Parts: sequence; structure tokens; C-alpha cells
Amino acid sequence: MADNQPIDPREPKGVLRGLQHKPMYEGTVSHSEVAKRRTKNKAARKARKQQRRG
Repeated sequence: MADNQPIDPREPKGVLRGLQHKPMYEGTVSHSEVAKRRTKNKAARKARKQQRRG
């Protein structure tokens, strides 16, 4: 840190907790686009899973 103060060990955990419950797109993407992305990602996961088995 610039001011040479020790880092509170609780601080990184607090940041992580705050980010875990944050909405993914925060209203910057339309609901239809989110649905398209989820459908596409689901298909990609399924394809990768099948490829690992084959």
C-alpha cells in the first residue's frame, strides 16, 4: 500500500463476500440477451461434457 499501513486481514474477505452477491450484469444487458447467453453457455457446457466422455 502507498501509505505503508498494514492490511486488515478481514478486508479481503469482506470484498470477496460483497462481490459474491453482486448481480452478474447489473442492468447493463437486456433480459433477452442474458437469456441468449445462458442458453449458449448451457449448450457449450453440454458439448464440452460430451467431448470429455468421447
